[in-house]
Amino acid sequence: MTTSNERIILNIGKRMVKVAVQEILYVVCEDYICSLTVSDGRTYQVSRSLQSVHEELVGCGFQYISRDVLVNMHHVVELQRTSARRWCAHLSDGSVFPVAARRQKGFREMFLTTRPPMNMTRSRV
Repeated sequence: MTTSNERIILNIGKRMVKVAVQEILYVVCEDYICSLTVSDGRTYQVSRSLQSVHEELVGCGFQYISRDVLVNMHHVVELQRTSARRWCAHLSDGSVFPVAARRQKGFREMFLTTRPPMNMTRSRV
């Protein structure tokens, strides 16, 4: 997996696929299999650790929300308090992820300071 001109190249089996970084909504990793979900609904699976994926996306607006989930902050449209100690992030595709307790403060700060790309808005559809 390599990044080039705001695109990431995913090695999927015998194929290589270019994906625009801004189109990646979130990455969920389980047992060194990362699933990257993009805005058109497709999901790509790669054999990588979440940390190695995050290292390739540094500076592109991705933030850990828990130990096994990265979200693209440009696609987080709402933070909702579900209890006194719990927040959930709502993404532009309707996905909802709980924010881990130890990541809440930094995540809220990044949410407040991240601006969406010019072709996106923060309103829910």
